[in-house]
Amino acid sequence: MNTTEKITFKAIDAPTGAGKTTAIIKMINAAQTTTDNFDRFLVLTPLLSEVERICNETTCMPPLENKRKRTSKLHALKQLIINGENICCTHTLCELFDSEVKDLLQYGDYHYTLIIDEEPAVILDVIDQQQPKGNAKSSNKNLQEVYKLNKQDYKMLRERGFLLIDEPSGRLYWNDELEYNSAGRRGVFEGVRKALDSLDLYSINNDKRVIAVVNPSIWACFDEVYISTYRLHNSFFDYYCRLYGFDIEYYHINCGGEIAAGFMPVYPKGLERLDICNNIKYNLIGEKYTLSKNWFIQNCKKNSPAAHELHNALRGFLRYGVPKGELTGYYWTTFKAFKGCLAGKEVSPKRWLAHNTRATNDYSTCNAVAFVCDKFPNPNIERFLNSKGITVDKKEYALSYLIQFVWRSCIRTACTNKVYVYIPSRRLRLQFKAWLSTGIGTQNIDTQKREK
Repeated sequence: MNTTEKITFKAIDAPTGAGKTTAIIKMINAAQTTTDNFDRFLVLTPLLSEVERICNETTCMPPLENKRKRTSKLHALKQLIINGENICCTHTLCELFDSEVKDLLQYGDYHYTLIIDEEPAVILDVIDQQQPKGNAKSSNKNLQEVYKLNKQDYKMLRERGFLLIDEPSGRLYWNDELEYNSAGRRGVFEGVRKALDSLDLYSINNDKRVIAVVNPSIWACFDEVYISTYRLHNSFFDYYCRLYGFDIEYYHINCGGEIAAGFMPVYPKGLERLDICNNIKYNLIGEKYTLSKNWFIQNCKKNSPAAHELHNALRGFLRYGVPKGELTGYYWTTFKAFKGCLAGKEVSPKRWLAHNTRATNDYSTCNAVAFVCDKFPNPNIERFLNSKGITVDKKEYALSYLIQFVWRSCIRTACTNKVYVYIPSRRLRLQFKAWLSTGIGTQNIDTQKREK
């Protein structure tokens, strides 16, 4: 499954709060943008607030929609590339990259280095062709086109040879030798055909499900590609690189706050400030409930006994789990579809934060965190990766989400406040405690070495 061009990703792997974004800003500012220098930067970050920060502190410009001229952000992006500007935009805009954007990047006058702040979504979704419409709620425009296929459409396209399959890999591709024409309608599936320029689709379970993966051709448009994240190994992006045979070079942030070559197994600062809730009154929930998404679907409805018990446990932690007078703010999470089941008295829905949130500092004054769910990889994606000889680390999958979520709190700041963490899932709580214990032990050893 190797691509024709060998690609090496440069991973800036460092803990949250280590100064990765600051180091990226330094790197951009250190590069001289002159008339005889054609090297430029394109930075992708999850949040608009980070786009604003990077643009304010560098020469990067954001692609802006112009309603008066009726031009889109994508049009503005193309113009910035043509003009040779340094650019910063969100991950979401990257999902709209079409063939024209790729041509401008690959064959234009300027040579762009891509910097992606936080791990991008590259193994995107599972499309269930046994369902009438799939899951049409995705924000990814290319996925939306594929989701428009109902199971009858998909079956017809496969049977009539419009969608072909590469048998060794299971990858689907469009048959350009045929043009769809039904009842005088041409190009009915043109959106799907174009989506396959940006997505690789893989058939699994005899066409019952389809895995969507970012087409690797996008990476060849750049001179270099940096990924700024934490714990990249055994992440879905790592699995993606293994799937296509891409190499990863690791970098870290040195004591001078700059990007330096080599991997450094560093833990975040402030581990000793974390206080994990051990109260059996609230943690007993985890003994009875797995808190996986499938468990919520089967058991947790509005006003159900399970929802009532979970709400009371969460409410109890927020009321009594933090010493009186110490609470500076809180935020909590569960799966989005079940937010309303747990919110209520003393559990504000306005303090809910998506469990996969990264990069935001909006909750950096809070010292109480509640992670009322347990994350497991999608079993269909896991089955797909296993079929390619890639074993998914389920513990790492859940732990990485939890670490990122906890580090939205004031643990990332220089204050000395304790941070109180509620993890009712027994499995996840024990994993987090083990990681925390190892991290504190490592930092104590490092401190002793410095003192000697």
